[in-house]
Amino acid sequence: MIEGSSEERTPIILNCYGQPIGPTQKVIDDLSHFLGTITRTTELAPLNFLDRPSVPTHDQIWEYVLEKFMIAPEGRCWILETKNLSWRGYISKLKKMYLETVEKGSNLDKLHELVLEDELKDLISYWNTSPAKEQSKKNKRNREKLDDMNTIGPRSYALLRQTRRPEQARTIKS
Repeated sequence: MIEGSSEERTPIILNCYGQPIGPTQKVIDDLSHFLGTITRTTELAPLNFLDRPSVPTHDQIWEYVLEKFMIAPEGRCWILETKNLSWRGYISKLKKMYLETVEKGSNLDKLHELVLEDELKDLISYWNTSPAKEQSKKNKRNREKLDDMNTIGPRSYALLRQTRRPEQARTIKS
């Protein structure tokens, strides 16, 4: 059940693909930052579920987002995809911190401040498996092949498309 009234929740305007395009860039940024916060919330995004589609909390995440933002149901897919991308970035950051800690021979206190001990143990044991190491090598090789990086800055492609071709835009209002 959505607790906040519609006046308390921030409305989000979606394009025809269910991607947020307004009402302002600040609102879109706030939504993205909020999703990043959810990524670091253990109850909603447990780190030891390595297959993101199998995480049992997708409905809870969607309901939690709806408590703060007024989004049409067509935006659910974008919300969950963006949360998953944010999760991948967070896991990457944790892995880098872990590897640096191991190389220095330091203890894992800083990581324990960010991650529950059981989840960290699960991640470390996964990172030390052969399939995970092979996948990591493959991903690094593929990343090195990229020569055309995103250079539009923090603006989303959806918003860029909306501003460049407003006559073709169709929006969904919640």
